[in-house]
Amino acid sequence: MIINIWKNQDLELVKELPKEVLSAIETNIEILDENYGTERTAENLGGYVVVVDKAGIE
Repeated sequence: MIINIWKNQDLELVKELPKEVLSAIETNIEILDENYGTERTAENLGGYVVVVDKAGIE
């Protein structure tokens, strides 16, 4: 499993993760929003958090 998180609303995709992990992801998304804007895409500036499990790494 590989999940790309671009915006805070994407946290819904990983809501089963521990609160500490969700908080760290949210903090990083806020930093990306402030520095690159909320309308960023992979083609222009990028900036997202990726959550990967063992199967996604393999």
